[in-house]
Amino acid sequence: MSMQSVNLRIAMAAQAEREVAAGRLAQAAEQYASLVRLYPDDAQLRHNLGFVYLSVERLQDALQELNRACQLAPGQSLFRMRRGVVLQKMGRVMDALKDYEARLADTPDDAVTLANMAAGYMTLGDLDAALRCAQLGVVKDASYAIAWNNLGQVLYQRGEFSQAEPVLRRALALAPQFADACCNLADTLRAIYRDDEAEQWYRSALRFAPDHVAAAVNFANMLVSNGRNDEAIDLYQSVLNRTPDHDDALNNLCSALIEAGREDEAAALLAPFMNQEPRSAFRAALYARALMLQGDKEGARAVLQQELASLHPAVLETWATLSEGDPQRLQQSIQALRDWVQTQETKAAVPLRVSLRLALASQLEKIGEYRQAFSAASEAKALIPRREDPAALQQQFSALTQAFNAARLARGPYGLEGETRPVFVLGMPRSGTSLVEQMLSMHQEVHAAGELEEFNRISSELGAPFDLQWPARLAALDAFSLQALAERWLSVAAPRNGSPRYIVDKIPHNFVMVGLISILFPQAKIVHVQRDPRDICLSIFFSNFTGHHPYQNNIEDIARHYNFYANLMQFWKKSSRIAMHELRYEDLATDPDVTGRNLFEFLDLKWNPDFINVHQSQRAVLTTSRLQVKKPIYRSSIERWRNYAQELEPAIRLLAPVLEDES
Repeated sequence: MSMQSVNLRIAMAAQAEREVAAGRLAQAAEQYASLVRLYPDDAQLRHNLGFVYLSVERLQDALQELNRACQLAPGQSLFRMRRGVVLQKMGRVMDALKDYEARLADTPDDAVTLANMAAGYMTLGDLDAALRCAQLGVVKDASYAIAWNNLGQVLYQRGEFSQAEPVLRRALALAPQFADACCNLADTLRAIYRDDEAEQWYRSALRFAPDHVAAAVNFANMLVSNGRNDEAIDLYQSVLNRTPDHDDALNNLCSALIEAGREDEAAALLAPFMNQEPRSAFRAALYARALMLQGDKEGARAVLQQELASLHPAVLETWATLSEGDPQRLQQSIQALRDWVQTQETKAAVPLRVSLRLALASQLEKIGEYRQAFSAASEAKALIPRREDPAALQQQFSALTQAFNAARLARGPYGLEGETRPVFVLGMPRSGTSLVEQMLSMHQEVHAAGELEEFNRISSELGAPFDLQWPARLAALDAFSLQALAERWLSVAAPRNGSPRYIVDKIPHNFVMVGLISILFPQAKIVHVQRDPRDICLSIFFSNFTGHHPYQNNIEDIARHYNFYANLMQFWKKSSRIAMHELRYEDLATDPDVTGRNLFEFLDLKWNPDFINVHQSQRAVLTTSRLQVKKPIYRSSIERWRNYAQELEPAIRLLAPVLEDES
């Protein structure tokens, strides 16, 4: 090679390197491609071009160049490592691992290769091998943030969340703007029910990398689980605007639309996919659910019948709902759920296992197999380690009753003293609050705002999540601050159009917030929905709530939580001057006209007997009770507990004082 040719090569290579350094990868690729045409047997140039192609996701071109580089320089293990990355991205993980092993044989301390191997073994599901590689990676180079991030991912995949958290924080200490680590830390915090902290890290990931698809989708999934469907829908749509073929984003968007009561939109998005071969069982289940909520149950069954043999969890859950009232379909559903438990359960994540075992419990109850039903529900709840701490409950009771005592509630200051619009429908979960809210929403002067989280946000801002100091801090605020908080709630709760006479907030657990409500809105009204505590405990045990409900996993914890609620409501009735109407679910089910009329008289609203027909309402209900309130008011759940009297004995013993008072 002449000196002139050498100088030309050096100059062109330097220009290509400058383009790479400036982030102009397309220009760098052109420059290296020109060099490769001039010097086709130069292994380093082939490698450099392949690496640039890898950086712009031109994987097939990258593989071609790196294959040639490895042929020209078989002893260059770096070239093989880079080829391994391409192969891994193309899904050829076993081939990638061979290249990584060759690199380690030559350079055993290469933390980059160890991190890549850990990722490869994770893809294959070999978490033991992944852990070995990831741990060795951080030993070889403790300053390599990617190695710490990969170790955190492996620990997360193994379900070792408490170990994963500090490891991922170490990665972020080394690289504070590392979006992947932000997302992985958020996923980990979400897995241990620290959603408020998880939200901060998802937002950080998206701030550092606005196009980070995993962060956007996982954040949206968390928002859905917390009932924030509108925010989630916007996030899913933003992902699809950039990546129209992203399956998870499309599927989860349709699911969120259904949960938000926008099943027509979901059905329109899903319908074109029903004629595809092979058809996605999950999308078929979503489409069937949308049809079911539109009232087309036969159409929904026709869609699902073709997918039942797949044992896809979404198909089984939706089929369980559609099988109601048909003995043959019920037996078919039970058998399919049992088949899934026997053949698929061990490979599934805990939330899915809980959901399907509870579906099996519900189906067994429908055929009168109560012992088996309770056993299935118990097995489901045993999968969830969270329990409620009785001591923490007592501390919460003390904090609330001390801060919001009768003297404080009587003397002010208050938020908006003359504001009469807020109505709070509250009680224990599964007491009938959704039914009452739906009935109220049928009146033209009522705006049902759904389950608003604003009070929870306010309490969190006055202390860490579930901090016991927030009641005292709120009770000590001045009138200006209280007015600002009241106006903030109204800005969230009020409709965009119109001026309704009443705005209804229906979060059952607002029974904890009666002191706060009394201070912010002393002229508000409360509708307290009650039900036989034994039926409530049983219904909660057979339910699978999202969000912070640690008591739901153990029948005795549920009973203790009921006692906490009952004692707190007794305290509010004595200490608060707020107007309160008490309504029993049993009365609403057996005599809806009189019970409904009394409710509307409390609000000085004109009663219409048609308000009983809540199942005809077009309003979306965004709760676990959605399918129930889409049916006519029914009595079948009254004294349901008698079918489980023996299993409920531990709870009934704890409930004895409350049962005696209520009788």
